[in-house]
Amino acid sequence: MKYPAFVALLAIWLVLGAPAFADLLPAGTPVQVAIEGPIDADRVKIGQTVSAHVVIPVKYQDRIVFPVGTLVKGEVTHRKNNSIAGVPGAIELGNFKITAPDGGIVPLSGTIQRQGDSRTAISLATGYFLIFPILMKGQDGIVENGAETTMFTLQEWEAR
Repeated sequence: MKYPAFVALLAIWLVLGAPAFADLLPAGTPVQVAIEGPIDADRVKIGQTVSAHVVIPVKYQDRIVFPVGTLVKGEVTHRKNNSIAGVPGAIELGNFKITAPDGGIVPLSGTIQRQGDSRTAISLATGYFLIFPILMKGQDGIVENGAETTMFTLQEWEAR
């Protein structure tokens, strides 16, 4: 026999059991999510939890690792109320994490931002002649129910 040491080690490895190699879902895997809303900048606080869910199953090596409906949680990271003189409101959602089927938490990269329409020009133009249009507010910053975005896993996850 040409390689007796190799054959002996292989036999021991097979008898004692080969180590289980986990399938690692790579960092950067895309995850399509939809926000459960609407979420209005005037009605939330920074740090408030928001919910979303997976809308397209995430597959890895021909297996679904995050099925449709998998819970995704994030938070309000920025908000600005709309105000007089036509200044629009704005909102940003971020710090998203997906709950894996085994209960593990996988952080996601990506944000959702919305800004209401500005009415500043019309407010100031008509406010030159009348005082009341200056009191006109800009539109709210609102993330609509079902707003979709693609996020990406920030770290590897052991897909089981």
